[in-house]
Amino acid sequence: MTEENKTKLIKRLKSLSWRLGIMLSLSILDFITTNLGLFNLSITTIAIATIFIGELTKWLNSKKLIK
Repeated sequence: MTEENKTKLIKRLKSLSWRLGIMLSLSILDFITTNLGLFNLSITTIAIATIFIGELTKWLNSKKLIK
């Protein structure tokens, strides 16, 4: 396998893992929002979690984990 093919494969695997991670995160978020009553979370808690998740994704994007 050439070095160019290895680089392409690594980039594609990173992209796949990123997409799977996002899909898993959204599935968990969907589960939480569907069963929100079971968790007894207030609107304030949800707002804080939303802000935290937004900042986390901004930080991940700024680190350019996938090149």
